[in-house]
Amino acid sequence: MKISDSIIEGLGKRDEKAYADLFDACYAQLHELAYTYVLDYDLADDIVQEVLITLYERANMEDIANLASYLRISVRNRSFNYLRNLSLEVQHRDLYIQEFSQREELDESEMAAVYDVLKREVSNLPKSCRKICQLRFYDGLKIREIAEAVGVSEGTVKAQLHRALIAIKNAMKEDGFSHLSLIKCVIFMIFFHIL
Repeated sequence: MKISDSIIEGLGKRDEKAYADLFDACYAQLHELAYTYVLDYDLADDIVQEVLITLYERANMEDIANLASYLRISVRNRSFNYLRNLSLEVQHRDLYIQEFSQREELDESEMAAVYDVLKREVSNLPKSCRKICQLRFYDGLKIREIAEAVGVSEGTVKAQLHRALIAIKNAMKEDGFSHLSLIKCVIFMIFFHIL
């Protein structure tokens, strides 16, 4: 991948034509690199675009010694991040299945009490947090999809989910349901449409 000096100079001046020229000069090779990691054409396209957008939003370009190398490393790192997150999602899904298949049977009165506590805690969540939980646990959207749907960053989505689950876990402990794992509570919410 050859990036001309005029493109690099234009990037330093935040010239939009330089960014367009950079896209034309390096997109195909960066896309091919991303595709070798994620094996998904559209996802590879997203990764390359995210890297180029991040470069465009970057305030200072002077600390990048070798732009071509920087772009390749950025694409590789984003691809690895995606694969790591995908691996975590698969692990969590497997834990949900394992927990559900080995769950303790609850009698009707205990189930009703769990339902009441969960419903109360979910209704006490701020509206935006409740919406994010619904999109994640009930609609099954990925973090990136939720961020796009709600119009917030992926980090905000993760933080909101974490806060909600901690609040629910603490409420379950306070109400005497410490024997129920958080995973069982999430499964319970999904099946009984509490969100």
